[in-house]
Amino acid sequence: MRFIKKLPTVADVSAGADISIVLPVGNVYETVYVYYSGVTPEQLQQLKLKANTRTVSEWANGADLISIDNHYKRETLSGVLVFHFKRTELDELSQRRFFGFDTSGLQGIKTASIDMHIDSAASDPKISAIAVTSLPTRLPNGKAVPNWLTKMRTHYVSVSQGDFEIDNIPTPDGASIAAIHLVMPDTDDADADCQVLEADLQINQTSWHPITAAQAFDIQTAHGRAPQRAKMVTIDLILDNDINQAAALNRAIEDLRVKGRVASAGQIKVMVEYVQMWSPVGF
Repeated sequence: MRFIKKLPTVADVSAGADISIVLPVGNVYETVYVYYSGVTPEQLQQLKLKANTRTVSEWANGADLISIDNHYKRETLSGVLVFHFKRTELDELSQRRFFGFDTSGLQGIKTASIDMHIDSAASDPKISAIAVTSLPTRLPNGKAVPNWLTKMRTHYVSVSQGDFEIDNIPTPDGASIAAIHLVMPDTDDADADCQVLEADLQINQTSWHPITAAQAFDIQTAHGRAPQRAKMVTIDLILDNDINQAAALNRAIEDLRVKGRVASAGQIKVMVEYVQMWSPVGF
């Protein structure tokens, strides 16, 4: 059974402030809706989902969160940041049920929150939040059902015009990569596409995505995605909405890198979308 709950009042909401949306533990969070006004998604910065004060997922700003949801055609709403802990794009109900943010004691989670910084340029920020939750499920032996989480991690790479290579992507053992999002927005040139022209994922010198950005946009559109072509190129490894297609990371992987080409010099924001079971001592 699902429950809709108001989350605790967010303290100290003001321009330039660091705020924390407390997620009371004991619930399985399926979706959290963060309502905002007097501030733009871009001004909601350094978003972090935390469990036991440890970062689970991070986004540079609210606009990035919205872009990822738009890519998967997840529900987005004006004036609301939607945190989809359930991966609603997955076709199999059995797979969707493994996802969620289970904060029950069975998972060893004592505190949970969504933290963010409000840019000092925000005019008159107001923040509130509600959550869709469900009860935690136990296995017949009384132990917790494995809790699969999406773990978004972000870093930046400076590139020169032409070919680039990213070889410092973390490969935590036991995790999988569902997608890699390369953010380098359009510079108002004629094609209206982002500045990444090609992107290939190579694992142990084998190419998994040796195509141009334009070809990636076409393939993803044909599979029901909505590529955010003016902002980023996505290496989407779960086009059939089957999480088992994500690239499994294990000790057999000796080299993982992204190679590609960009139209201009600048900075690529690299957003790696991992999936992994929650562990109090994990990645």
